[in-house]
Amino acid sequence: MFDDDGELAIERAVLLAHPTAEVRRIALPDGGSSELVGFLALRVEEPVPHWLVVSRGFTELGEKAEEDPELSGWGFELTCRLPLRSDDEDVSWIARWMQSVEAYLSDKITFLEPYHHMSIVEPAPGDQISALVVVEDPELGDTESRNGRFTFFQMVGLTADEYEALIEWDARGLVELLRAREPLFFSDPKRSSLLRDPEFAHEVAEGRARDGSSIGILYGMPLLWFLDHRDVELHLSTDAVPILHAAMRNRLAHGNPMVLYGDRRRSVRADGSLAIQSQVNVALRAEEGISAVETEDGARTAIIRMSEAAIAQLANVLEAKPGTYTLPELPRVRFIVVTPERFREPSYPA
Repeated sequence: MFDDDGELAIERAVLLAHPTAEVRRIALPDGGSSELVGFLALRVEEPVPHWLVVSRGFTELGEKAEEDPELSGWGFELTCRLPLRSDDEDVSWIARWMQSVEAYLSDKITFLEPYHHMSIVEPAPGDQISALVVVEDPELGDTESRNGRFTFFQMVGLTADEYEALIEWDARGLVELLRAREPLFFSDPKRSSLLRDPEFAHEVAEGRARDGSSIGILYGMPLLWFLDHRDVELHLSTDAVPILHAAMRNRLAHGNPMVLYGDRRRSVRADGSLAIQSQVNVALRAEEGISAVETEDGARTAIIRMSEAAIAQLANVLEAKPGTYTLPELPRVRFIVVTPERFREPSYPA
């Protein structure tokens, strides 16, 4: 175990990879993230000049506070590599990406690993990057401090259509296509989509057709289900319909299930009292059988069982506009599609 504190351990790991680089410590402004305190910025000359930005704060920088003696903080620091445009370039904006990852960790999950991906804050005017995928840093490896071990994960920026391709296919597959074109995974917020390259687009389409999507769970979906006698009513916002079509095309058509989790929401009853709507879990399955509400993992879940014919029929029937949709091949299920504004009303569906 090294006896360096967290700050020194990060710098040691960076300088082992880039011994001649000048390290600049940059602090976040007051009122920023609770854990992330700043980042390091280095101008790196090889193999081509670029900026390397490294977070400070996902590990324990000072005294040991976490109970796990083997792991320092979250167990990682974030990196990002940017094309070099000038010697005095302002790279502080990358802190927004790092803070978005921290917010994602706090809100959605309790760990981070390679191939995790997420939407980030709205891109700045003129920027094309709106999402991230995380990879193992190609140059910085595992290291240790007196507070425990940690590693480095690199943020790789994606355009909106590249992120859609990742969702509809596979994060690992897309990352390997990116690696073949740029082994250091440079992130340029103003670059155009790689899907404009016919060869890249063909490789993505080929992989998607071959593998389907590896994404089997989606969170935060605008959906609810209700039981009407024995029939299942699935209520969707119009902006959820394309996601449902993608699930049919890229998961169920390949025989793979899809689980959609909506957010529990408060609603207002007719008498003015509050209620919590927890009917937000929907499991889509490519199998014969009757759709029903069942208990899975302690939660009541609407299980929608779909034959090959029902999967094909839904693609032709369900539209992203308000209305009630039924499928002859899917008895006892109704799809109720409403506008996002209607879906967000506290009294919905009253």
